[in-house]
Amino acid sequence: MPIPDHVDTLRLMAGLGYRLNPQWTLTAVAGPALYRLDGVDGDDVGVAGLVGAVYRANPDLTWAFGIGFMPDRDIPVLPAAGVRWNMETNLTLNLMFPRPRLIYRPAPRLDFYVGGDIKFAVFRADGNQGNNIGLPQFNNALGTYRDFHLGVGAEYEVLQALSIGIEGGYSVGREIDYNRLNETVKFDPSPYVTVAVRYRF
Repeated sequence: MPIPDHVDTLRLMAGLGYRLNPQWTLTAVAGPALYRLDGVDGDDVGVAGLVGAVYRANPDLTWAFGIGFMPDRDIPVLPAAGVRWNMETNLTLNLMFPRPRLIYRPAPRLDFYVGGDIKFAVFRADGNQGNNIGLPQFNNALGTYRDFHLGVGAEYEVLQALSIGIEGGYSVGREIDYNRLNETVKFDPSPYVTVAVRYRF
């Protein structure tokens, strides 16, 4: 099967935001994407971005709309929409792409949540990936990797902008789509555990 030993990619994004009024904000982000990190040439460099709008109906309800683009992805243009609703003092429904969640905050710095996470990456396979399995058409093949996580987790804010978290659940719908070769590799569901340290700035 044409499954790479590893997938290494890098995206650099920069953006601008413009606040029309207290309710509406317009945003745009874009930047280059590297489909592999070794032996990079012109075919391994792409572009990705997003244009969108945020509407703050009131302090407890926010809507978001946008269109993401990445020409080399199997689906080059994807629409997205979402809502964040502070249902109660310590309960928030966040249906924003790519991490929809129902969040419970029992203390000011502690969150528990249940939800999903949509992961994807465009990558370029190794130059000999196809030769290793007797299918040379997969040498340097362009693929889209997708993974959908369903799980529960907790996150604690240690300091302002610095947090640690743990999450566990199941990976479902995981696949690699070599759309230019009309081939798809599918994987069985599997459990996962993630431990993360995040710094927001």
